[in-house]
Amino acid sequence: MSARAVIGDARPSLGPDAGSILGMPRALLVKAGPHFAVPVLGTIAATIMAGGLGLGALPMSGMYAAHTGQDASAVMGDLMSAVVLANVFCIIFAGLLNGLGKNRPALFAGFNGNGDLIRVKGDRRDLSMPKKAAHSTHITLGKGLLFAAVIFVVGELVGAHLTFLHPYAWAIIMVILKLTGWLPKDLEESATDWGDLINAVPVPALLVGVSLAYIKIDEVLVSLADPAFIILTFLCVLVAGLSSGIIGWLVKFNFVEVAIVPGLVMADIGGSGDVSVLNASERMHLMPFAAITNRIGCTLVLFLTSLMVPMLAL
Repeated sequence: MSARAVIGDARPSLGPDAGSILGMPRALLVKAGPHFAVPVLGTIAATIMAGGLGLGALPMSGMYAAHTGQDASAVMGDLMSAVVLANVFCIIFAGLLNGLGKNRPALFAGFNGNGDLIRVKGDRRDLSMPKKAAHSTHITLGKGLLFAAVIFVVGELVGAHLTFLHPYAWAIIMVILKLTGWLPKDLEESATDWGDLINAVPVPALLVGVSLAYIKIDEVLVSLADPAFIILTFLCVLVAGLSSGIIGWLVKFNFVEVAIVPGLVMADIGGSGDVSVLNASERMHLMPFAAITNRIGCTLVLFLTSLMVPMLAL
Protein backbone atom coordinates (compact mmCIF):
# COMPACT_ATOMS: atom_id res chain seq x y z
CA MET A 1 0.00 0.00 0.00
CA SER A 2 1.37 3.39 -0.96
CA ALA A 3 1.77 6.29 1.42
CA ARG A 4 -0.76 8.19 -0.67
CA ALA A 5 -3.34 5.47 -0.07
CA VAL A 6 -2.62 5.40 3.63
CA ILE A 7 -3.06 9.15 4.06
CA GLY A 8 -6.10 9.31 1.83
CA ASP A 9 -7.74 6.47 3.69
CA ALA A 10 -7.13 8.20 7.05
CA ARG A 11 -8.09 5.23 9.24
CA PRO A 12 -4.75 3.59 10.13
CA SER A 13 -5.04 4.80 13.71
CA LEU A 14 -8.44 3.23 14.38
CA GLY A 15 -6.86 0.25 16.14
CA PRO A 16 -4.87 2.40 18.60
CA ASP A 17 -7.86 4.70 19.14
CA ALA A 18 -10.22 1.84 19.93
CA GLY A 19 -7.68 0.13 22.15
CA SER A 20 -6.80 3.28 24.06
CA ILE A 21 -10.39 4.21 24.81
CA LEU A 22 -11.46 0.66 25.64
CA GLY A 23 -8.44 0.27 27.90
CA MET A 24 -9.56 3.10 30.18
CA PRO A 25 -11.47 1.94 33.26
CA ARG A 26 -15.16 2.78 33.04
CA ALA A 27 -14.94 4.30 36.54
CA LEU A 28 -12.20 6.65 35.35
CA LEU A 29 -14.26 7.78 32.35
CA VAL A 30 -17.48 8.17 34.34
CA LYS A 31 -16.05 9.93 37.42
CA ALA A 32 -13.26 12.01 35.94
CA GLY A 33 -14.60 12.37 32.41
CA PRO A 34 -17.43 14.91 32.87
CA HIS A 35 -15.33 17.12 35.17
CA PHE A 36 -12.23 16.82 32.98
CA ALA A 37 -14.26 17.48 29.82
CA VAL A 38 -14.64 21.15 30.75
CA PRO A 39 -10.99 22.18 30.16
CA VAL A 40 -10.75 19.75 27.23
CA LEU A 41 -13.71 21.37 25.46
CA GLY A 42 -12.45 24.83 26.36
CA THR A 43 -9.04 24.14 24.87
CA ILE A 44 -10.56 22.66 21.70
CA ALA A 45 -12.76 25.73 21.31
CA ALA A 46 -9.71 27.98 21.65
CA THR A 47 -7.29 26.05 19.43
CA ILE A 48 -9.06 23.18 17.52
CA MET A 49 -6.25 20.73 18.09
CA ALA A 50 -5.61 17.29 19.63
CA GLY A 51 -4.25 13.89 18.70
CA GLY A 52 -0.73 14.75 17.52
CA LEU A 53 0.46 13.13 14.29
CA GLY A 54 -0.99 9.62 14.26
CA LEU A 55 -4.42 10.44 15.67
CA GLY A 56 -4.77 14.04 14.49
CA ALA A 57 -2.71 15.20 11.52
CA LEU A 58 -2.82 11.91 9.62
CA PRO A 59 -6.61 11.41 9.46
CA MET A 60 -7.27 15.14 9.15
CA SER A 61 -5.04 15.43 6.08
CA GLY A 62 -7.17 12.79 4.37
CA MET A 63 -10.35 14.69 5.24
CA TYR A 64 -8.97 17.97 3.88
CA ALA A 65 -7.79 16.33 0.67
CA ALA A 66 -11.06 14.48 0.10
CA HIS A 67 -13.22 17.60 0.37
CA THR A 68 -10.97 20.24 -1.18
CA GLY A 69 -9.33 18.35 -4.02
CA GLN A 70 -5.88 19.29 -2.74
CA ASP A 71 -2.94 16.94 -2.78
CA ALA A 72 -2.84 15.20 0.59
CA SER A 73 0.97 15.47 0.70
CA ALA A 74 0.81 19.27 0.79
CA VAL A 75 -1.77 19.19 3.58
CA MET A 76 0.17 16.60 5.60
CA GLY A 77 3.40 18.57 5.20
CA ASP A 78 1.85 21.70 6.68
CA LEU A 79 0.20 19.78 9.50
CA MET A 80 3.37 17.89 10.34
CA SER A 81 5.41 21.12 10.44
CA ALA A 82 2.93 22.68 12.86
CA VAL A 83 2.72 19.63 15.14
CA VAL A 84 6.49 19.05 15.31
CA LEU A 85 7.20 22.70 16.10
CA ALA A 86 4.33 22.85 18.59
CA ASN A 87 5.76 19.79 20.36
CA VAL A 88 9.03 21.67 21.01
CA PHE A 89 7.15 24.61 22.51
CA CYS A 90 5.03 22.25 24.62
CA ILE A 91 8.12 20.69 26.21
CA ILE A 92 9.62 24.13 26.93
CA PHE A 93 6.39 25.45 28.47
CA ALA A 94 6.00 22.28 30.56
CA GLY A 95 9.47 22.79 32.03
CA LEU A 96 8.76 26.47 32.69
CA LEU A 97 5.47 25.68 34.44
CA ASN A 98 7.20 23.08 36.58
CA GLY A 99 9.91 25.55 37.58
CA LEU A 100 7.37 28.30 38.26
CA GLY A 101 5.31 25.93 40.39
CA LYS A 102 8.37 25.10 42.50
CA ASN A 103 9.53 28.70 42.90
CA ARG A 104 6.10 30.31 43.37
CA PRO A 105 3.89 27.47 44.66
CA ALA A 106 1.39 29.85 46.29
CA LEU A 107 1.20 32.44 43.51
CA PHE A 108 -2.57 32.25 43.99
CA ALA A 109 -4.99 29.76 45.53
CA GLY A 110 -5.05 26.60 43.45
CA PHE A 111 -1.98 27.58 41.40
CA ASN A 112 0.24 24.54 41.99
CA GLY A 113 -1.06 21.17 43.12
CA ASN A 114 2.40 19.57 43.42
CA GLY A 115 1.24 16.87 41.03
CA ASP A 116 -2.40 16.69 42.15
CA LEU A 117 -4.66 17.59 39.24
CA ILE A 118 -7.95 18.03 41.09
CA ARG A 119 -8.42 20.29 44.11
CA VAL A 120 -11.47 18.28 45.21
CA LYS A 121 -10.01 15.28 47.00
CA GLY A 122 -11.29 11.79 46.31
CA ASP A 123 -10.29 8.17 46.07
CA ARG A 124 -7.16 8.02 43.91
CA ARG A 125 -7.97 4.42 42.95
CA ASP A 126 -10.83 5.72 40.85
CA LEU A 127 -8.44 8.00 38.96
CA SER A 128 -5.74 5.49 38.05
CA MET A 129 -5.13 3.07 35.20
CA PRO A 130 -5.00 -0.66 35.97
CA LYS A 131 -1.77 -2.54 35.46
CA LYS A 132 -1.55 -4.24 32.08
CA ALA A 133 -0.63 -7.85 31.55
CA ALA A 134 3.04 -8.41 30.75
CA HIS A 135 2.27 -10.61 27.73
CA SER A 136 -0.55 -11.05 25.22
CA THR A 137 -1.59 -14.31 23.57
CA HIS A 138 -2.31 -14.82 19.88
CA ILE A 139 -5.96 -15.40 20.74
CA THR A 140 -6.14 -12.09 22.62
CA LEU A 141 -4.57 -10.18 19.74
CA GLY A 142 -6.82 -11.96 17.24
CA LYS A 143 -9.93 -10.94 19.18
CA GLY A 144 -8.67 -7.37 19.31
CA LEU A 145 -8.03 -7.34 15.56
CA LEU A 146 -11.49 -8.77 14.87
CA PHE A 147 -13.17 -6.16 17.06
CA ALA A 148 -11.26 -3.30 15.38
CA ALA A 149 -12.22 -4.71 11.97
CA VAL A 150 -15.91 -4.87 12.90
CA ILE A 151 -15.83 -1.29 14.19
CA PHE A 152 -14.10 -0.20 10.97
CA VAL A 153 -16.67 -1.90 8.70
CA VAL A 154 -19.66 -0.60 10.66
CA GLY A 155 -18.16 2.89 10.66
CA GLU A 156 -17.75 2.73 6.88
CA LEU A 157 -21.33 1.51 6.38
CA VAL A 158 -22.81 4.21 8.61
CA GLY A 159 -20.57 6.88 7.09
CA ALA A 160 -21.65 5.91 3.57
CA HIS A 161 -25.27 6.77 4.43
CA LEU A 162 -24.81 9.49 7.05
CA THR A 163 -22.15 11.52 5.28
CA PHE A 164 -22.21 14.56 7.57
CA LEU A 165 -19.59 12.78 9.72
CA HIS A 166 -16.46 10.98 8.57
CA PRO A 167 -16.56 7.15 8.89
CA TYR A 168 -13.67 7.43 11.36
CA ALA A 169 -15.86 9.58 13.61
CA TRP A 170 -18.75 7.08 13.49
CA ALA A 171 -16.36 4.28 14.42
CA ILE A 172 -15.11 6.21 17.47
CA ILE A 173 -18.71 6.91 18.54
CA MET A 174 -19.32 3.17 18.71
CA VAL A 175 -16.15 2.63 20.75
CA ILE A 176 -17.20 5.29 23.26
CA LEU A 177 -20.41 3.34 23.81
CA LYS A 178 -18.34 1.28 26.25
CA LEU A 179 -19.62 3.75 28.84
CA THR A 180 -22.90 1.83 28.73
CA GLY A 181 -21.08 -1.27 29.95
CA TRP A 182 -22.27 -3.43 27.04
CA LEU A 183 -18.82 -4.77 26.12
CA PRO A 184 -17.39 -7.87 27.86
CA LYS A 185 -14.25 -7.07 29.87
CA ASP A 186 -12.11 -9.61 28.03
CA LEU A 187 -13.02 -7.99 24.69
CA GLU A 188 -12.03 -4.57 26.03
CA GLU A 189 -8.69 -5.98 27.18
CA SER A 190 -8.14 -7.69 23.80
CA ALA A 191 -8.82 -4.44 21.94
CA THR A 192 -6.41 -2.65 24.29
CA ASP A 193 -3.64 -5.19 23.64
CA TRP A 194 -4.20 -4.93 19.88
CA GLY A 195 -4.11 -1.14 20.06
CA ASP A 196 -0.86 -1.24 22.05
CA LEU A 197 0.69 -3.52 19.42
CA ILE A 198 -0.32 -1.19 16.57
CA ASN A 199 0.93 1.86 18.49
CA ALA A 200 4.27 0.18 19.19
CA VAL A 201 5.05 -1.27 15.74
CA PRO A 202 3.15 -0.19 12.59
CA VAL A 203 2.23 3.41 13.50
CA PRO A 204 5.83 4.67 14.04
CA ALA A 205 6.92 2.86 10.86
CA LEU A 206 3.96 4.36 9.00
CA LEU A 207 4.84 7.90 10.09
CA VAL A 208 8.49 7.42 9.09
CA GLY A 209 7.44 5.99 5.72
CA VAL A 210 5.03 8.82 5.10
CA SER A 211 7.71 11.36 6.01
CA LEU A 212 10.32 9.88 3.69
CA ALA A 213 8.20 8.79 0.73
CA TYR A 214 5.34 11.24 0.63
CA ILE A 215 6.03 14.55 2.36
CA LYS A 216 8.18 17.09 0.57
CA ILE A 217 10.84 17.94 3.13
CA ASP A 218 11.76 21.18 1.37
CA GLU A 219 8.20 22.44 1.86
CA VAL A 220 8.33 21.50 5.55
CA LEU A 221 11.62 23.39 5.94
CA VAL A 222 10.11 26.44 4.21
CA SER A 223 7.26 26.42 6.73
CA LEU A 224 9.63 26.07 9.68
CA ALA A 225 11.74 28.98 8.36
CA ASP A 226 8.73 31.30 8.16
CA PRO A 227 8.73 33.69 11.18
CA ALA A 228 4.95 34.16 10.95
CA PHE A 229 4.44 30.37 11.05
CA ILE A 230 6.69 30.07 14.10
CA ILE A 231 4.92 32.92 15.92
CA LEU A 232 1.45 31.54 15.16
CA THR A 233 2.46 28.08 16.36
CA PHE A 234 3.96 29.57 19.52
CA LEU A 235 0.79 31.56 20.21
CA CYS A 236 -1.40 28.51 19.58
CA VAL A 237 0.52 26.46 22.18
CA LEU A 238 0.46 29.40 24.60
CA VAL A 239 -3.31 29.80 24.18
CA ALA A 240 -3.81 26.04 24.64
CA GLY A 241 -1.95 26.09 27.95
CA LEU A 242 -3.50 29.29 29.28
CA SER A 243 -7.07 28.50 28.22
CA SER A 244 -6.90 25.03 29.78
CA GLY A 245 -5.27 26.41 32.92
CA ILE A 246 -7.81 29.19 33.42
CA ILE A 247 -10.90 27.14 32.56
CA GLY A 248 -9.68 24.19 34.61
CA TRP A 249 -8.88 26.40 37.60
CA LEU A 250 -12.46 27.73 37.51
CA VAL A 251 -13.80 24.17 37.89
CA LYS A 252 -11.54 23.19 40.81
CA PHE A 253 -8.42 21.96 39.05
CA ASN A 254 -4.93 23.20 39.95
CA PHE A 255 -3.67 25.70 37.37
CA VAL A 256 -0.21 24.26 36.68
CA GLU A 257 -1.41 20.67 36.35
CA VAL A 258 -4.44 21.40 34.17
CA ALA A 259 -2.42 23.77 31.96
CA ILE A 260 -0.16 20.79 31.23
CA VAL A 261 -2.94 18.18 31.00
CA PRO A 262 -5.03 18.68 28.91
CA GLY A 263 -3.60 22.02 27.70
CA LEU A 264 -0.07 21.29 26.46
CA VAL A 265 -0.79 17.60 25.88
CA MET A 266 -3.41 18.56 23.28
CA ALA A 267 -0.78 20.48 21.31
CA ASP A 268 2.11 18.00 21.38
CA ILE A 269 3.06 15.32 18.87
CA GLY A 270 1.08 12.48 20.44
CA GLY A 271 2.18 9.51 22.55
CA SER A 272 5.92 10.23 22.63
CA GLY A 273 5.13 13.92 23.00
CA ASP A 274 2.99 13.18 26.05
CA VAL A 275 5.91 11.34 27.65
CA SER A 276 8.28 14.25 26.92
CA VAL A 277 5.88 16.90 28.22
CA LEU A 278 5.06 14.99 31.39
CA ASN A 279 8.75 14.22 31.98
CA ALA A 280 9.65 17.89 31.57
CA SER A 281 6.96 18.80 34.10
CA GLU A 282 7.83 15.89 36.44
CA ARG A 283 4.22 14.70 36.38
CA MET A 284 4.36 11.31 34.69
CA HIS A 285 1.60 10.02 36.98
CA LEU A 286 -0.88 12.14 34.98
CA MET A 287 -0.46 9.85 31.95
CA PRO A 288 -4.03 8.41 32.25
CA PHE A 289 -5.41 11.91 31.79
CA ALA A 290 -3.02 12.49 28.89
CA ALA A 291 -4.49 9.34 27.30
CA ILE A 292 -8.02 10.67 27.80
CA THR A 293 -6.96 14.03 26.38
CA ASN A 294 -5.49 12.67 23.16
CA ARG A 295 -8.08 9.97 22.50
CA ILE A 296 -11.28 11.75 23.48
CA GLY A 297 -9.89 15.13 22.41
CA CYS A 298 -8.89 13.91 18.95
CA THR A 299 -12.32 12.33 18.54
CA LEU A 300 -14.02 15.66 19.20
CA VAL A 301 -11.63 17.48 16.87
CA LEU A 302 -12.32 14.95 14.11
CA PHE A 303 -16.06 15.49 14.62
CA LEU A 304 -15.56 19.22 14.19
CA THR A 305 -13.32 18.65 11.18
CA SER A 306 -15.93 16.38 9.58
CA LEU A 307 -18.51 19.14 9.97
CA MET A 308 -16.31 22.08 8.97
CA VAL A 309 -14.13 20.74 6.12
CA PRO A 310 -17.04 20.32 3.64
CA MET A 311 -17.54 24.10 3.90
CA LEU A 312 -14.08 24.59 2.38
CA ALA A 313 -15.27 23.03 -0.85
CA LEU A 314 -18.16 25.50 -1.22
